[in-house]
Amino acid sequence: MKTKNASEITPPASDNNRLSVSNRRTILARLAPNAARIEIVRALVSALAPEERSALENAAARLNGPATVASAKTIERIADALATRFQKQDIDAAAVLRAVTANIQRIADGGVSAAEQATMTLDALGTKSDATAPLYTYLEHPSLYRPSEFAALFQKAAAIQ
Repeated sequence: MKTKNASEITPPASDNNRLSVSNRRTILARLAPNAARIEIVRALVSALAPEERSALENAAARLNGPATVASAKTIERIADALATRFQKQDIDAAAVLRAVTANIQRIADGGVSAAEQATMTLDALGTKSDATAPLYTYLEHPSLYRPSEFAALFQKAAAIQ
């Protein structure tokens, strides 16, 4: 078996110094805050820890600015404290679902990933899992996703719960 030397494996230095536009976009997208999860956390906080809502909103608003790292660390501290708190208290599923439903248009405007998070939340906390089937079917075609259509479907599914 022939082994390869480093010059056969490593691309030329000139290739290493350039990133294509699509590669840059991919990297930036991976580094961007996940709006889908933030929207669901907002709903959880508003339903279960409303006194923390202001701190969370302030940190989330600064995520895309110059203080991104500090804001992310603030959100991490809030999330850690809330996780500890939520493990010790009963979760009012109906209150969480009301908060998600009340903010569904904002969540839907966050894109397909946010819609998926909302759907999984409804599926996990709702009482009738078959009510989410139309949402999952709709989300199977992300290129056809329209926030207003999803929000209407979600509200209909939530009303069945």
